[in-house]
Amino acid sequence: FDILSLVRIKSYILSLLESNKEDFFYNELELQMFVARGLERKLGDGYKVHLEYQLPHGWNKKFDYQYERWGTEKPYFDIVIEDKCAKFIVIELKYKLKEIKLKRNSQFSRFGINPPSENFVLVSNHSAENEGRYDFWKDVKRIEALKMTFTNVLGGIAIFVTNQQNYRNNNTEYKYSNFNLSKHKSGFLYWNTDKMPIEEDTPGGEKLKDNNKKERDWGTKWKHWVRPNFKLERTYSGEWREFSGPLEEMFYCYAVTIR
Repeated sequence: FDILSLVRIKSYILSLLESNKEDFFYNELELQMFVARGLERKLGDGYKVHLEYQLPHGWNKKFDYQYERWGTEKPYFDIVIEDKCAKFIVIELKYKLKEIKLKRNSQFSRFGINPPSENFVLVSNHSAENEGRYDFWKDVKRIEALKMTFTNVLGGIAIFVTNQQNYRNNNTEYKYSNFNLSKHKSGFLYWNTDKMPIEEDTPGGEKLKDNNKKERDWGTKWKHWVRPNFKLERTYSGEWREFSGPLEEMFYCYAVTIR
């Protein structure tokens, strides 16, 4: 692998998604499988494509220190590509859908049977768009942390796929707007700090009370699940692409490269 490998792999994944007219993905895992199989075909012998690649807690204290600031969940990565020289590229995918209804005469079938009714709801709307945006940039930060910790991690690619145009138009509340998937992104990203008491006034506001709070607290003080603020180490430039996908749905794709 070299730096150009990141560019080529990103370009290949985007072309793979844009050319797909048949395989509809119900969830993110199905999308991961589709991309991983495509990469295996493209890269051929000498490369390994790992799915749900987990880094056990305690494997690297430097990474643990960075990661524990964001929560206590076990760190794993959607797709990791390993070359024959033990160099690694990390790929993170996000997949968000709005409601999809099928006509009775739709080409989509299960076990050879068409939809049982007109306007059959195939997929319900994925809500919490603000959290979807946050999670995308958190993925970017996680890859940054890997690259800073492991010298044999070349970098990574973060890709957001959706049929919900709100993400592209960045229709969101102002207090979450710095997590928009916009053309340029850098620096400190703050999550709804007006609802989360800051322990001390640091430049990034990273020190939050109950920073590792895992469960949702619907009391009067905590209205939202605590999501730590963080700082991106680089400036990222992303562009939206649109394409006609399965079920004649328009899909939108946003991708950045972490070097």
